[in-house]
Amino acid sequence: MKATLFSALLGVCLLASASYAGELMITEVTDHGMVFSADNTALKAEKGVVVSPGSTVMVVGKGTISLAGPDDKVAITAGEKAVVSFEDIDTNGKINLGVTKGRVDFQVVPGNKLDVKTPHMVASVRGTKFATEVGADGTTVSVSEGLVETHDNQGNSETVGAGSAVSSTPKSFTKNSRAQNQAKNSAKSKEKAHSGKGQSSNSGGNSGGNSGGNSGGNGGGNGGGNGGGNGGGKK
Repeated sequence: MKATLFSALLGVCLLASASYAGELMITEVTDHGMVFSADNTALKAEKGVVVSPGSTVMVVGKGTISLAGPDDKVAITAGEKAVVSFEDIDTNGKINLGVTKGRVDFQVVPGNKLDVKTPHMVASVRGTKFATEVGADGTTVSVSEGLVETHDNQGNSETVGAGSAVSSTPKSFTKNSRAQNQAKNSAKSKEKAHSGKGQSSNSGGNSGGNSGGNSGGNGGGNGGGNGGGNGGGKK
């Protein structure tokens, strides 16, 4: 009986290992999302769920969904409202993915292969750390470590190094150097800070206006009431 049970458990473990060899697995979910299989069966995205070729992972909330490739050679983190499709892992071990919406971060162990296709371009890596951000008008690939080969739909290509980025739209294919990318990020940070100050100023102005208005109104009302009361008392 024990031998039979052990054999059954061993068989399940071997089957799980074999299936995961050509699949992805969800490692973390910080909000919620869905997994749609190739036959369009819907499954709630949860830690431990195996994602098979032909499936699509969708972040429904504002959190993230993290996935890992076989032997943790590839780490994938899909951000708010991102949509990632898992095409397959080919005979050479290259993972083929699609990103149709949102920001997705990738980290690939050197020596491993990954192709990411968006509606505007393809990013090919052989071990690096980078991110794709897909919007309605284009795709931006920004690289943190290593090199990424990019190709747009018009046949243009660029090699993007650490600290640099490339953007592709139906009308252009533009590469930003490390310095340009840093300046762009700095401008975004200043814009956010300025926006925050504006909101703070408006809040202060509204608060002061409301306080002054309330104070004046209360003062007038109290003065009128006291005057009327005192006059009536003297009569």
